[in-house]
Formats: sequence, C-alpha cells, structure tokens
Amino acid sequence: MATADIQKQMTIASAQATDTTIVTNLIFDNHTTVSPKQCLDTAHHQEVGAINFVDLQFQYHEIASEIACVLDKTLNSSQFIMGAAVTDFEQQLIHFTGAKHAFACSNGSDALLLALLAIDIQPGDEVIVPCFSFIASASMPALLGAKIVFTEIDAANYNMLTADIVNKISAKTRAIIPVGLYGQPADMDAINHIAKQGMEKFNQKIYVIEDAAQSLGATYQGKQSGNLSLLAITSFFPSKPLGAYGDAGAIFTNDDDLAKKIVVLREHGQVARYCHTYIGINGRCDAMQAAILSVKLKNFAQEISIRQKIAAQYTQALSGLN
Repeated sequence: MATADIQKQMTIASAQATDTTIVTNLIFDNHTTVSPKQCLDTAHHQEVGAINFVDLQFQYHEIASEIACVLDKTLNSSQFIMGAAVTDFEQQLIHFTGAKHAFACSNGSDALLLALLAIDIQPGDEVIVPCFSFIASASMPALLGAKIVFTEIDAANYNMLTADIVNKISAKTRAIIPVGLYGQPADMDAINHIAKQGMEKFNQKIYVIEDAAQSLGATYQGKQSGNLSLLAITSFFPSKPLGAYGDAGAIFTNDDDLAKKIVVLREHGQVARYCHTYIGINGRCDAMQAAILSVKLKNFAQEISIRQKIAAQYTQALSGLN
C-alpha cells in the first residue's frame, strides 16, 4: 500500500476515534479532515476557548482555605482601612525585598504619585520615563505639572534604553522612572550610575524611582526588584505577579526621611489627628486586600516557579520561529 494511502487511513481512523476534525495538508473527500485554508474560512472556523493571561480562579482555589481564614480574622477585627493586616503585610514586604521601608497603599498609580510627592516634584521639573509603558508612568508626574521626557526602549527587552537616558538628562531633571516589563527589571545599576553622574554635573538631586509593577519577584544582581534604587513602587492589580483581589500598591525606600514623609502623604498629609503639614492624598490600603496579599506573598515563590516553567515551555515551543 502506498504511503499516502496509509496516511489517509490513519488520519481518518484517528479522527473517527476521537470524534474530531483533523487539519491536514492531505486533501481527503471526507468530513473528518479539513485543509488549513478551509480551517481559516468562516464556514469551518470554530471559536477556541481563550487562554487567560493569569488563571486567577485556579490560583484562588489552591489557597482558598488560607484566604478564608485571614478574611475572617480581618472581618472580626473590624479594622477595614489600614490596621494590623496592613502593618503585617508591610513587614512581609520588607523581609521579601530587603528594602528598609515598605508602605502599602491604595493602588500602583497612587504609589507612584506618593513617591513623586515625597521628592517634591514641581511644575516644570523634568521626569524621564520610557516611551513604552502604561500611561501612569507619565500621567502621574504630568498630574503634578512635570514635563515628561521620553526615552527610547531596548529592542531586546523593551525596557528603558540606558544610552538614551544620557542624552535626555538636563539641569531640570528631577527623576528617572525605569519600568520593569514582563518580569524583567531595567538595567538599574547603569541607570543609578547615570543619575549619579547627572547629579554631579548639574549639582542637584536626581531620584531614580523603580517601577516594579511587572517585575516584583525578579532578582537583579542578586537583589530583589523593589529594592534596586532609593525609591521603588509596585502595583498589586490582580494580573500583576503578586496580585490582590482588588486594587492595592506599595512604595519602597531605603531613606528614613522619605519614609516619614510618605507615611504622612498617604493619609492626607496628616502628622496628627486633624493636623496637616502637607497636601497629601487618601492613599491608604484596604485591610482585606493586605490580608489576601499576605497569603499570596507566602505562596509567591511557588507561583514564580510555576510561571518560569510555563515560560520555558513557551520558549521551547516557539524557538523554531524566526
């Protein structure tokens, strides 16, 4: 029997055995097979179930009992804004990242806004951000009247192109916001060095604010993302590496003075009850989200390991493509 005939019989038998239609370049006059062209035609097209970016339902079911326990504890405490759940979570973040201070807040955008308020960004100040990022990277400094200066991105990893930062620093530069993308921090050593050179050249402070919304959990030169510059922020939006079941964010710093200011700014600039020394925001963290994030942080290492295994499978499967 010819090879083509054997292939034909095997293909038809396989389709019938599995009750499916097989896509094949071999053209058979049989309803069990279809050509690639026919498959793409509307008449033969069948909608395939979507692959979620993050399977939050599966993730939740794996830790549901732990979540129920901490939520019950929080509900019984009746501390729904800030409180012990938030303080405990902040201590876990300090331990995880190695940063000296960590402050949970309302969301990632507010975290960036609080960091910018803490360094006293003023109208006309220049803030350098990558041209490829979520809008908050530019809109939060713009909200304070800063001039946004965009840098090109590195084609290899889509992060801020360090060589272009050198071209963009000026006497008006007050901050650089490198944004880690797809689990990869930017080249933070180089960016910190460029900021230091800029400070020496223009005799003024230039802050580097690491945006770790997509890179929290990654390491760079042996250090955790979130602790790669004097200031850092992250988002706990549900699809982020460490995601809440609602909105939340955090600010990290190794500077004691900035830490004191961030605490005050997070609560309307209030240093004592109804005594306000700064114009701040309501950036407080929801205790329920902090409780949930505490559980998820305990399981974060396993989550990262699973993500890396899945990423490796995609890399291998797509390696033959140009």
